[in-house]
Amino acid sequence: PESFEYRYQLGRALAGDGKREQAIDAYHNVLSLIPRYLEAHLRISEILLESGNPREALKYQKEAVDIAPNRLELKIELARQFSNLGLRSAALDHLAEVIKLEPDSFDAHYFSAEIYRTSNMDQQAITALDECLRIDPTNFEAAGFIGTSATISGAVSFGTLTDSGESISITKFVDESDGISNNDNDTTIPTSAAVKDLSLIHISEP
Repeated sequence: PESFEYRYQLGRALAGDGKREQAIDAYHNVLSLIPRYLEAHLRISEILLESGNPREALKYQKEAVDIAPNRLELKIELARQFSNLGLRSAALDHLAEVIKLEPDSFDAHYFSAEIYRTSNMDQQAITALDECLRIDPTNFEAAGFIGTSATISGAVSFGTLTDSGESISITKFVDESDGISNNDNDTTIPTSAAVKDLSLIHISEP
């Protein structure tokens, strides 16, 4: 009888030839022998996504996360799929699980901020981006993103943007009426890590 390894490699070969349906059949044959074979679930989900069937792919992604709960990148990818399907609450729930397991997951915090922004939850987006800058203070993309969020929400205003030649300092003015009582999350970014176009940061007068 054919081994699961043969069936798995057959699925990969068929997928490489663009024979997606046959590849899925081969991977299903693998799962008939080993129902919780992680790579087969992942390969099927990839093919279904490429075929424009994200909801069907979601089933296999969820199974993959169940099989390997400590693979945080799988949880993040599952969250991304939930978000793509408009299921933002479910996406945030999975990202919260990632952050609980790995509080310094930049990707989880940054993706959470993106979801909050698209959900018009700008204060939550700012909080998530502050975590990004705590983890990686040199990430100018996050700094630019948080500037945009702050300008849109009106919850926080950047007061100054100073380029000293060696670093770029962003100082936030605070507004106690918005529940913000200090500016202890000012940010300094090495110039070498900054993008050239400083217009990405939106500065509003205090």
